[in-house]
Amino acid sequence: MLREIETLPDAFARDVIAHLCGDTCHGVGQTVELCESRGDCVIVVNCDGCGKIFTLDDDQYEALVAWSEAHGSALACGIAPLAI
Repeated sequence: MLREIETLPDAFARDVIAHLCGDTCHGVGQTVELCESRGDCVIVVNCDGCGKIFTLDDDQYEALVAWSEAHGSALACGIAPLAI
């Protein structure tokens, strides 16, 4: 798994995947977009295993979706993309 994580350019994104694909919480984090009334939005990933919450920017989210699509099925971990 270490080799697959290294393909992520962002250190925080690597931390999110390391958590979600680690032995303790191994699984898929659920993703939601939270927006304020003035239009400011953040993307939040919730670990189903322990409840830890990660707040992502758009670039981190896109990198994690791409990583999950490329490696998540084989490793059975990653993030679920936002529902459209």
